[in-house]
Amino acid sequence: ASATLNASTPNATYLWSDASTSSSLDVSAPGIYTVQVTVAGCTGSDALEVIGLDGPVIDLGPDTTLCTGQSLLLDVTQESAEYLWEDGSTLPTRTVTEAGDYRVEVIRNGCFAEEDITVSIFDPSSVDLGPDQRLCPGGSAVLTCAAADVPLVWSTGAQGSSIVVQSSGTYWVEAITSGCTARDSV
Repeated sequence: ASATLNASTPNATYLWSDASTSSSLDVSAPGIYTVQVTVAGCTGSDALEVIGLDGPVIDLGPDTTLCTGQSLLLDVTQESAEYLWEDGSTLPTRTVTEAGDYRVEVIRNGCFAEEDITVSIFDPSSVDLGPDQRLCPGGSAVLTCAAADVPLVWSTGAQGSSIVVQSSGTYWVEAITSGCTARDSV
């Protein structure tokens, strides 16, 4: 935050502690600021201390994917602060077990900050290649995994949501996210 210190006086000249000579001074750091004001040869001075207040600090972390059954503790605890979550809770912590968008507002020493986080839930049953398939000679099949928003690795070394196969064999896809592993084969 910043503040403007104003010493405006008609027909005056000014000398601030930082050597500036305008009638006002914008400050954004704590410290003692002085000004000398001269009018018709007479000089007066004044000083002001700007005190920096500890404002709120929020870090909910990056958007997160949880495994089914996992939870995430969101903790914004700080001394002398007030909290308001999007669900109306006023506690400094919140345990998340469901997918959604979570937002917190924190007021500390009259200063305001807010942050949000999106939590997704990874369902291992979404890693599904469907039933076994048959290929005609010279044919191909597209194997697709519908698991969304998780990195997928195939037995062929490919990455992405689908691969094309042209020979018989067992093919698998594996998803590893947030400590969860799910695999299916066809």
